[in-house]
Amino acid sequence: MFRKLLYILLPTVLRRPLANFIYGLIAYRNNFVYKWRLVFRFLKNDEILKRFDEVRDWSYRRKFKRLSIVIHTSLKPKLVKKRDGILLAIGTLSAGGAERQVVMTAKGLVARGYDNVRVVCFSLQQSSSSFYLPHLQKLGVAVSDLNEEIIEDDPELANILAKVERFIPLPISEVAGYIRKISKAPPLIAHLWLDEVNIKVGIAAVILRVPTIILGLRSLPPNNYSSTNFGMNQSCMREAYRWLVEQPGVKLVGNSHAGARAYEHWLGIPDNAVHVIHNGFDYDIDYLEKCRSLAEDYRAMHGLCAACPVVGTVIRLAEEKRPFLWLEIAAQVRKQCPSVQFLLVGDGPLRSDLELRAQMDDLKGAVTFMGLEAEALKAMAAMDIFLLTSRLEGLPNVLIEAQAIGVPVVTTNVGGAPETMLDRVTGWVLDNDEIIDAANQIIRLIRDENWRDQARLSMPTFICEKFGMEKMLNKTLSIYGVQ
Repeated sequence: MFRKLLYILLPTVLRRPLANFIYGLIAYRNNFVYKWRLVFRFLKNDEILKRFDEVRDWSYRRKFKRLSIVIHTSLKPKLVKKRDGILLAIGTLSAGGAERQVVMTAKGLVARGYDNVRVVCFSLQQSSSSFYLPHLQKLGVAVSDLNEEIIEDDPELANILAKVERFIPLPISEVAGYIRKISKAPPLIAHLWLDEVNIKVGIAAVILRVPTIILGLRSLPPNNYSSTNFGMNQSCMREAYRWLVEQPGVKLVGNSHAGARAYEHWLGIPDNAVHVIHNGFDYDIDYLEKCRSLAEDYRAMHGLCAACPVVGTVIRLAEEKRPFLWLEIAAQVRKQCPSVQFLLVGDGPLRSDLELRAQMDDLKGAVTFMGLEAEALKAMAAMDIFLLTSRLEGLPNVLIEAQAIGVPVVTTNVGGAPETMLDRVTGWVLDNDEIIDAANQIIRLIRDENWRDQARLSMPTFICEKFGMEKMLNKTLSIYGVQ
């Protein structure tokens, strides 16, 4: 009765800010609970930790159960004048692996004749968040920003939002924004990427009864990320995913077998419930050859010695990529091979600290920081060895790209990284994360020119067969359920 009275007395314009304020308090409470969980984790009291999680999950499960009841009993199959096309959704179009796959999927769909492909993002306001926007515009794909326009509710939409908003344990304004955006041009298929978008847009798509909803997962489940990073690890995510996979037409997709198995374990769902689509690449052979031919020019332009070995990487300079470990390995390599130079391509929150570390005596003058590079393949072509030291990975695009350009790769044994290469043929998976062991392996490969030549010969066939664009697109369309 009290709820109904609030809905009558408070207009929508007041209800939503109030709801967001309440969910803010819930987030604060969850953060408080998280801090107590840290205390019990420190005390190694697994039983109390388990009870915390059970109570939290039960609370969210109850909300989602009530949301199901509302959707299936109170909401009529709605608003669908005509469903058409494929909607791709992701948070931003920044220079990341998932964002790259959105572009590649759009490119492949357009090439196959799917002319009504559109992309919606949460935000494209900053220049860094629109890195891939020109690529989509060049394809003629319509791209919209959730924040670019205010779509007024029609009476039917307003009624839907009024009924569901109290059962969604997320800031309702964002879910409502996606509901408005999707209802404007309802798709036949919604293909989403990364956890936060999967959940918010997934809920919106279920409410609007989109027939096929594909949830493209992260490298690893949210429980592998810090709870202080609210976007990547929100307490409601596990129950939200469990609810979504029970809905008609919803399918989970990962880009590596390792990541898929990790999500299945985290969600408690059957083995092989998560489909695997390896990332696809569509390389222009002439462009690859051009990049190789310009390698010496690239080195000269950026102050790299033409005759010296170059170990490089292309990463976001953030904790999960472990760039400090990368530099420590570089320092150990240089200790034994003073002529080796190092090329770091990418940007991120740790850049200034990394530059300070690189100014120390053991690396001084040997490390070049390139920042963001629009044509990363040109930078890769200037490398002799590509080194990745990530703590977390799904299927690292950069390892595939490096091999495509003819550069042997070395990586830590994380996530789907081993799936990107023929171990000890086109690259090398490190046995452990020990700095000295990694450095010794890199030095062996630098000195073994014959192995590197053989690796380059094996790379084109391997990359084409395993990560070709056509293979990726065929698998995607199969999961969409279309020919």
